[in-house]
Amino acid sequence: MADVLVISKDKNVFEEFNITYSDERNNFEYADSATAAIEMISMEIPDLIYIIEMKIDVVLSILTEIFTDDEIKKIPVICLVSAENWSGRQELWERGVKDILQLPVSKEELKFQIGRFTDDISDMTFANEEPGMQGKLDDYNLLDLIQTLESNHKTGVLILYHSRDEGKIWFEEGDIRDANYRTLGPVDAILKMSRWSDGDFSITFLDEKYEKIIEAENEQILLNVIQHIDDRNKILKELPPRKETLLISPEADMDQMEDSDVVYLRFFHGGQTIVDFLDMFDEDDLKLLGVVKGFVDNQIIMTREAFDHHQTEQERQAEGAGLKKAIKKLFKRKDAAENEMESANARGRDSSDSGNGDFNGTEKREFAVMFYNDNLDLKKIKSKLAKI
Repeated sequence: MADVLVISKDKNVFEEFNITYSDERNNFEYADSATAAIEMISMEIPDLIYIIEMKIDVVLSILTEIFTDDEIKKIPVICLVSAENWSGRQELWERGVKDILQLPVSKEELKFQIGRFTDDISDMTFANEEPGMQGKLDDYNLLDLIQTLESNHKTGVLILYHSRDEGKIWFEEGDIRDANYRTLGPVDAILKMSRWSDGDFSITFLDEKYEKIIEAENEQILLNVIQHIDDRNKILKELPPRKETLLISPEADMDQMEDSDVVYLRFFHGGQTIVDFLDMFDEDDLKLLGVVKGFVDNQIIMTREAFDHHQTEQERQAEGAGLKKAIKKLFKRKDAAENEMESANARGRDSSDSGNGDFNGTEKREFAVMFYNDNLDLKKIKSKLAKI
């Protein structure tokens, strides 16, 4: 039986949800807030979480409060949000939500979707109760596991868990029969999962027959995986470390970019790693790494250190430009004052009513002090000139 936690501030929503969709394979529990959910999760980690909330910002807040450690982050999350907030669902995808359903939705449609999600979880839960083995992907990578199952002629299902994702590979007598990960085809799913170097795996040995979906033999699949890993590592060597945060350059101009590149670039808003980027999209890793390399080479994305340096340099240049402008203005004021002084002297020499016909030494010193202290006051200057 799968344990499913439903988070909703309206208990009536949960009760209707529970009555309509509960069955012998699923046990639904209720939490009215993130705080209540945290308390329940601390006692027993659920197999699946539903968050029923109209506003996406509230959902994001719940996710932030609940998913604070790696163990909890492995729990798949399904969000049900209103149509008004539908445009903001990209933020939920970026936070690792497994799927998003739009409200309102018909009972039949919701029942179908819930059945699809919870049946997958139930199958996984039952499978783990069968004879088999489990371990860490840090200790056994996918190549090791495939070769071990092949050499021992095992039949069953291999499930790999990475972050909040999971993928499955079915074997019969050690021969790979099928594979599943998100929307990818069987071979592409295996290539995608070959990158997972952290996470968990479980193997359930079953006495069943599986349809041969993958036509290639194990040897060819393994060769493809090895080549894929080599090609992937070559590109990664030319990029920043996989787990280093990359940010969008302040000078990146999305208006001049292709729409497809803009979709990729927006993922790095606020800072993301290459691993996060590869996990986000259901596409070939080599293609995605090519996109990242293009961004890095063209300085469209950069490491946080480079980003901070760029910001400091921009501020320094702006400060320098401001200083130059101030100096230019100061000299302009000085020239204006000197012109006034020369004009006054000329008027003094031409006037029979003038006192001494020129600035005396004291007046010149006063003007000099005003200029060098940046205290030029043209009104004061004109007042002095009027008395000459």
